[in-house]
Amino acid sequence: MTLKKQFALLALTLISIGSLQLPALADPWFDRWDRDHDGRWAYGDFAAANHAYWRAHHEKAIADAELRAAYRKLDADHDGYVRVEDVRTYHHW
Repeated sequence: MTLKKQFALLALTLISIGSLQLPALADPWFDRWDRDHDGRWAYGDFAAANHAYWRAHHEKAIADAELRAAYRKLDADHDGYVRVEDVRTYHHW
């Protein structure tokens, strides 16, 4: 195979890989607290993850009312769940 053909094959491969719709990158913190492993957090998962985060960082925990308000804001489509893309904007887990 000539160098020109190898380059063309490589270019086609890279283009096809780039066009794939890849799922969100794995997030160990999100996966750890996703109790039912459905790729989204209900409020209980979100609250448990937040409480663990605050305990691990020795900071004062957020009040439940404030946490619920944050959850509602992150649940943009109002389906009762947040996804990994949503919670990444909340704070660095």
